[in-house]
Amino acid sequence: MGNSSGIVKVMRGPYPQPIVKNHMKNKEILPLVFLIIGDMIFATAMSTWMYNTRDIVIDRSKKPINEQMDLLKPYALKLLTIDQVWEPAVDLHAAYEAMKEEEDRRKAEKEDS
Repeated sequence: MGNSSGIVKVMRGPYPQPIVKNHMKNKEILPLVFLIIGDMIFATAMSTWMYNTRDIVIDRSKKPINEQMDLLKPYALKLLTIDQVWEPAVDLHAAYEAMKEEEDRRKAEKEDS
């Protein structure tokens, strides 16, 4: 069992054969294997992308995506947009700024008292 060559060997017949040779007999399943591997990579990438770009709050120490985005210079979070024009949301930006100033003022009042 002291196999120092790094190739796993299977006992078939009078001498051991590498596993790679055994799988090369079934070459017709290689496209299926590549499709399955590609699907696994795609599913992992899409789930990571959706987790990072959607408004899903798991880590509450980070700001939500609507507060991270500059409302005066908006951009699309989707991969595909059809005839969508992104315009600055000046009034919404002003409302968020007013809310932030009010929160800061209330925090300062609590610290003073």
